[in-house]
Amino acid sequence: MTQAELETLKQRVNDETLTQVRHEKIDLEKKLQAKHSELVNQRYQFADQIKQLTEHNESLRRQLESVGKQLKAVNDELADLEKARSHSSDQNVSELPDLKEKRDRVLAELRLGKQAPGYKAAQKALEHFIKLLES
Repeated sequence: MTQAELETLKQRVNDETLTQVRHEKIDLEKKLQAKHSELVNQRYQFADQIKQLTEHNESLRRQLESVGKQLKAVNDELADLEKARSHSSDQNVSELPDLKEKRDRVLAELRLGKQAPGYKAAQKALEHFIKLLES
């Protein structure tokens, strides 16, 4: 093989290698762009999820605040009933107002589902109070 043929062969190998490297570079750039797009989409999805969770958290905070106020009202009513009971300790238990009816009314005013923790806590407290009054 002559020097010119050797140079031509080297040039052709270099050209083929360069072409192969360019194709690999293009493929890698496409993959990089696709990954970048995927990550940008994920970032927007995460931002949306964070916004939704923040709104849900705020809603739960407001509900908890409302339940706290309602529970305070129940406790206040229980305290009033306890005062009435202590002032009328000489009265017969049968003379007490229909406590179960009042309990149901108070629980209905809470506007909570019967499975809600606040409802169950208030119901338990009222039941305990009624038992104390009746004993």
